[in-house]
Amino acid sequence: MIPAMRSAGGLIPITLLLDLVVVFCSEALRTQEFQRYDGWYNNLANRDWGSAGSRLHRDSPSNYEDGVYMMNLSLPSARVLSELVFKGQVVAYEIMASTQTSCPLEIMKIPVPPGDPVYDINGTGTDIPFTRAKYDKQSGQGFNSPREQVNERTSWIDGSFVYSVMEAWVATMRSFENGTLKEGNQKRYPPLNNPHIPLNNPPPPQIHRLLNPDRLFRECRDF
Repeated sequence: MIPAMRSAGGLIPITLLLDLVVVFCSEALRTQEFQRYDGWYNNLANRDWGSAGSRLHRDSPSNYEDGVYMMNLSLPSARVLSELVFKGQVVAYEIMASTQTSCPLEIMKIPVPPGDPVYDINGTGTDIPFTRAKYDKQSGQGFNSPREQVNERTSWIDGSFVYSVMEAWVATMRSFENGTLKEGNQKRYPPLNNPHIPLNNPPPPQIHRLLNPDRLFRECRDF
């Protein structure tokens, strides 16, 4: 037997009511607008603005060789520009670095906006700690001597960002054969960072421990 509901006009089968609900919901979904995947109709006055396949926007006039479509060969080579940018970045790393911290540590805090979706999901308020860079202890004593940070590199184009500024680091990279550096499995490339390059792969703080002199000597020999 099909259940029914009583109305002013008599009994209405439940199945009929369900059909009416389905039709109503279907019509509601048809009239509800969703953003298209291809970007069309986001601006109803200009339906194709920003859509996939539309023209790129120009803020300056075109500069074709013939004024129509030919490439402008008078412009610098993209390869030259890439090389210049890369070399500029290399020089920046070569002549300066200031990532070490001073002792004692100076820990500061970066305020996080309330409700940040990554760092403050619950909206309780938090911050991101960071340590200030190492500085010359002879500076920062007064208005006539403001703090000056320390350069971890040499200021010369001498390869210090590759070979380091300490002999111990350099020794870990050398093969001691024909004046060459160590190579990994891929020839002409340095080996991957692994326990055989200990100075560049220090143990995490949680496993630091104090060793007796004999144990320390024996483990250091293994390096």
